[in-house]
Amino acid sequence: MILILEIILTIWAWNRGWKAQALIPLAVVFVIGMIIGVLSGGNPDVIQSAILFDILGTIVLLVMAIKGKITVDNKDSVS
Repeated sequence: MILILEIILTIWAWNRGWKAQALIPLAVVFVIGMIIGVLSGGNPDVIQSAILFDILGTIVLLVMAIKGKITVDNKDSVS
């Protein structure tokens, strides 16, 4: 369920000007989740930390999607 939300937020952030940078939080959370999953050996206490990282990644994507990327116009530069 969170993965679907993250994909939607990534698309929204991409459209708000972040482009390929919107993929970074999704990729980082995915890699950290894979590493924690492999190293945990199925221990539920360790899996809970993976959920924490997943929620943090979702919050980062939400901020990126809502805020949008700030761009600087170079119209005032002298040519």
